[in-house]
Amino acid sequence: MPENQVRVTITLSDPELKEEELLKAVKNLQSEADNIQGVEADLISIAEAPPGSKSLGTFLIDTFKAVVNIKKLPNLLKTLSHRLIGGQKIKIKAEGNNRKLDIEVGSPEDVAKIMPEIDKFING
Repeated sequence: MPENQVRVTITLSDPELKEEELLKAVKNLQSEADNIQGVEADLISIAEAPPGSKSLGTFLIDTFKAVVNIKKLPNLLKTLSHRLIGGQKIKIKAEGNNRKLDIEVGSPEDVAKIMPEIDKFING
């Protein structure tokens, strides 16, 4: 993977949603992410899933993955945080260039608060 790209795993949590609704919400977020320039997002198939993961059909119900141009990571987080409703939260795990980022946000305000951590991840 090129140095300017990171692997990102995004997990949506919402205790109010049934499995089918959660998968639909994850598909919507994945589609939004995939529309951002510099982001390639895909659902995670059960064949790729860690043991014990929840799936519906052939995909995980709460998680998708993306390869992201590292400079587009803030844009991805801001876009996804604006799509959250109610008590929804997203957990983001990013890895690249021997660095790791593990954060959770539930609103655009949360993204603003953790922007220094995101900047540190991007700039080393």
